[in-house]
Amino acid sequence: GSPRRWGLLASGGGDDVGMVWEVDGVGGGIEVLGVVDGFGDSVSAVGFSSDGGLVAWGAMNGVVMVWDVERRVPAVVLDGPTDAVEWVRWHPRGRVLLAGAADGTAWMWNVEREVFMAVFTGHGGAVTCGGFTANGRTVVTGGQDRVVRIWDPKSPEVPRGVLAGSQFHQGAVVTMACHPDVESPLLLSGGEDGSVFLSHVGHAKVVALLPGHEDVTESVCFAPSVVPMPSLCASAGLDGRINIWDLDGNCMRCQFVSTDEEGHPSGIIRCEFVDHLLVSSSPDGLVRLWDCRVGSCVQTWRGHSDMVLDMAVLHRDRGDPIRVATCSDDQSIRVFVHDNASN
Repeated sequence: GSPRRWGLLASGGGDDVGMVWEVDGVGGGIEVLGVVDGFGDSVSAVGFSSDGGLVAWGAMNGVVMVWDVERRVPAVVLDGPTDAVEWVRWHPRGRVLLAGAADGTAWMWNVEREVFMAVFTGHGGAVTCGGFTANGRTVVTGGQDRVVRIWDPKSPEVPRGVLAGSQFHQGAVVTMACHPDVESPLLLSGGEDGSVFLSHVGHAKVVALLPGHEDVTESVCFAPSVVPMPSLCASAGLDGRINIWDLDGNCMRCQFVSTDEEGHPSGIIRCEFVDHLLVSSSPDGLVRLWDCRVGSCVQTWRGHSDMVLDMAVLHRDRGDPIRVATCSDDQSIRVFVHDNASN
């Protein structure tokens, strides 16, 4: 979803097409604003720029395209990866795009000028996750090789720091999140082995091994800094557990267990904070809203008939209801709404 307009969505599919949609908040109607084709393979990653004006897609064949939401001119193709694009991330303040690929590289472009800026190499396998720190001064990448590399975007030849070894992830680094506070050096990473690590980007040091999972850690995230709430982070795994960690108290705040309609554990694909609440999505098609203050499920949304592949909490102003957009293997996109007046 767009970081500026709650009803603006972007998607990509197995039909080799990227799309941009506008959702009417009153009548619930959906208008297609743009259709971008020519990828030649399934679209595997999508993301809005920080100002909401551009959308980037990456495809399984390495193609990266960017479309201007306002001008709606033909998409720009960026040269770079030679294999599947694993993810795309925008700079927190500028129109600079970062993309990681299965060929072991991550690429950076100045999209405003359509100029290649840097390629980050060194991972021994796919670059499975990555992004910019909140201040935009550092690039962090995680790989199938169990390594996290920390880069200075201005000197991409050699990483500024490396996190690896017997005291780190012992499986592929599947997911990561940088703390949203521009002053914070914290990085959260989750592994294929179920491990979860909290690290200091500036010092390239592990700060703590957090309670992990009995299966793959699929998603990690930090809560936004909201006073008087404590500083929280979360990890979610295919074991159906969501662990909420209090960074101030250095302790587990609560644990949620996700179950399907029959009461069996249901894995978590994605999780994301909304103030003191946490949204999660599962392979069973269910989307849930959890309250981290009391440790309970506030709402369960149904509607998908197959796995939820991805989700996004949509932009909201203070007092607006919580809206969550989801996409699924059932070939549908849905927007779920929670009126948070009572929370």
